[in-house]
Amino acid sequence: MPAKRWCSFPPSVERWVSEDGVPFHVHQEDGIRICDGFLLGHCPRRQSCPLHHTRYPFHWQIRGSGRAAWQSLSDSSQRHLEKLYSDAENGLVQFLDRNRLFGILDLDTMELGYSDVVNRVRRLGSTSDWKQNPRFHTRWQVYWKHRDTWQRYQEPVPRDLLAAFERGSQEPTFRFQGRLYTLDLRPPQPGSVQPIQIQRRPAYRSLSCMARYLQTVPRDSRGLFHPSTSIIPGERPTDGYCGPYPAAWVPQPPCGQAFLHAEVASSEAVYREICELFHASVPEDTVLVLKIYRIRNDALWKKYSSRKERMSRGLSAQERRLLERHLFHGTSADNVEPICRVNFNPRLSGKHGAQYGHGSYFSFYARCAHNFALANYADRRHVFLAKVLVGKWVLGRPGYTQPPAREPCRHRYDSCSDAAHKPSVYVIFDNSQCYPYFLICYKLLSNPVTLEGISGAGSLAGNSSPAGRLMQPGFSTL
Repeated sequence: MPAKRWCSFPPSVERWVSEDGVPFHVHQEDGIRICDGFLLGHCPRRQSCPLHHTRYPFHWQIRGSGRAAWQSLSDSSQRHLEKLYSDAENGLVQFLDRNRLFGILDLDTMELGYSDVVNRVRRLGSTSDWKQNPRFHTRWQVYWKHRDTWQRYQEPVPRDLLAAFERGSQEPTFRFQGRLYTLDLRPPQPGSVQPIQIQRRPAYRSLSCMARYLQTVPRDSRGLFHPSTSIIPGERPTDGYCGPYPAAWVPQPPCGQAFLHAEVASSEAVYREICELFHASVPEDTVLVLKIYRIRNDALWKKYSSRKERMSRGLSAQERRLLERHLFHGTSADNVEPICRVNFNPRLSGKHGAQYGHGSYFSFYARCAHNFALANYADRRHVFLAKVLVGKWVLGRPGYTQPPAREPCRHRYDSCSDAAHKPSVYVIFDNSQCYPYFLICYKLLSNPVTLEGISGAGSLAGNSSPAGRLMQPGFSTL
């Protein structure tokens, strides 16, 4: 988290500037909503605005039992907690500080128990009126408890009922289908008739979904948003590109440094494409994508590009489109930096078995790679979306150390696979046929929410880096 500064007299506003240069502020008073204009990039009052200026249409803060000030959670914790809160089945959330249980949050009462440091949590939100903000209004959904599961009301929710939630009324009256109803929001008393439980939760919006209109998230390093699919030559596996490193705005690694990794902005079209590929087999309601990075290693790219050019010779246009695939490879955090530096190592295949040969394994499905993405100390997991030259493949066997020869000619196949037709797993024996282009950093939603950057609750540990920020080849921040 970037450093924060407080107004001196009175300390009623929390202000900070993100590393991508966006100024934010949050007022301490309750009953203030997030500024719709700021989210869309045109608040005329700027830092003097009486509304909250936050990165997202939601914002989470905590307050200690002995402190008067609300403090904001880190960027990744904001999204983690919001995603948990949007699921009506979640009632309790664990908070973690420096790998130790810090407290358990009751999402109904917003009280943090089992902790002598923090006792309250609050959620700030945007307006629920779609006419005021058609892009980022809060879309509340109401649920009722049926046996042991929460059922969402399918009919339009009465505005009177939503207004009662906003006011915190204990016995709101609302009209529905021509009848007048009274809803008791108070806890049931002993011996009373068992009431029907009801609650509201916001509909969740993913970062990739919001990024097109949300002006508070980092743009790419050129300040652009690409509304179409990826237009960068070389970043689509079917475009047949052979040439210099595609993301030319990422500078070359300095002398003596093998690689750089630069964050992919959530506003880029390729960010959405990667998330869609990843969530096609790893459900979005089970994980939270934290960051996506491009990896630039000129030595590895030169070898890969040369190999692609050689393998493309003599192929038809259709065969060239099928030559390269974008495939997933999961690994532990300890292996991320070596892979970025020297590429995937086929000799390590026996570590997890070699059913289809002794090579580097890549999968069409992210869920397969996820099984090998071991969490680090901070519960972060890492999956590469690699460029892989699969070429002509054949069904693999455990004893293969290279692809077998093709009959009747003596040329070998380019790779092995788990099936002769429509394979989902490919095995590469020569690492010049693969390149670690994208790196996905994520965590399980079932992991506790971490209290990063909260003074008095642990050390300052930031994880909010701007788009295009160049990272040194040390992955401790991931």
